[in-house]
Amino acid sequence: VKERTIKKVPPPSELIETRMKQKGVTREKLIEALTWKEADFIAVMNRQMEISKLMSFDIARVLGESPEYWLKCQTQYTEYI
Repeated sequence: VKERTIKKVPPPSELIETRMKQKGVTREKLIEALTWKEADFIAVMNRQMEISKLMSFDIARVLGESPEYWLKCQTQYTEYI
């Protein structure tokens, strides 16, 4: 019997961090560009808050990809954990 390997699904916060590094954006500049409350940004990055549909549009606008991409990342991570 062959065991199935479960692929690790990264949390959206890891993907956001990666994109920030690629674009050379600091947390402060990202929060400012997203126009979120700092507490909401911290909650998303600490995996205490899921990315909402509205948030996905902000992230897409600032970091790239589509809003659907960011929502899919959140959904896949939520299903994984």
